[in-house]
Amino acid sequence: MKNEKDIQDQYAVIKRSTAFIIAAFCLVVGFLAGMFYSTTFKGDRKVRKMTVKQPTPQASAPVSVPASVSPQSGVISALEKEVAANPQNAEAWARLGHNYFDINDTVNAVRAYKKHLELKPDNADVWTDMGIMYRRQGNPDEALRCFEKAIEINPRHRQSRFNKGIVLMHDLGNPEAAVKAWEELVNIYPDAKTQDGTPLNELIKKFRSSSPPKK
Repeated sequence: MKNEKDIQDQYAVIKRSTAFIIAAFCLVVGFLAGMFYSTTFKGDRKVRKMTVKQPTPQASAPVSVPASVSPQSGVISALEKEVAANPQNAEAWARLGHNYFDINDTVNAVRAYKKHLELKPDNADVWTDMGIMYRRQGNPDEALRCFEKAIEINPRHRQSRFNKGIVLMHDLGNPEAAVKAWEELVNIYPDAKTQDGTPLNELIKKFRSSSPPKK
C-alpha cells in the first residue's frame, strides 16, 4: 500500500481519505472510466449504446475528423444543406449532431445538438449525447450539467444517470456522489448493469464495503 507521502504527491488536490476511496474502488470499477452510454438515434434505428474512452489531460482539446474524409461526408453535406434551408427542422439538426458524434467532431456535434434543443428542449436523449461530446472536449462540468438536465426531463433516463456517475467518479473526483448517482439508478432499475454485463449493484456493494467508516 502506498504511504501517505505517495498519496499526497499523486492526489495533491484531493483529501487523503477520498484518495483512499478512489484507489480502493478503482480496483473494482476502474474499467468503467471508458464506458459511456450514448442514446444516439440514426435513421429509424433503435437506441444504440457505445463505449467512449476517458479523455486524458493531454487530450482534453476536441479531436475532429474532417467531414470530407469521413464515411458520413455525404450524409453530413446533405444534412447541412437541409438545416440551412429549413432551420426549424429539429430532426435534421439531431441527425446532423449524431453524424458529427460518430466522427468525433465534438464542436459541430454540440452546435447541431444545441440547435435541436432550441426547438425541442425536452429531448433527454440529445442532452445525454451532447454531454458525452462535452466530456470528450475535456469539459466535465458542462457534461454533468447536460446529464442532470436529461434526468430532470426524464427521471428514469438510464444512460444519463450512469454517465453522471462516471463523470463524478473519474473526472470530478467525487466517488461518494458518483455511487449515490448509481444507487439512484439501481433503485429505478435493479437489474442495471455495466456494458460488460457486471451488475451495477454488485459494484456499489463492493465500494461501500471498501470505504473507510465515516467519523
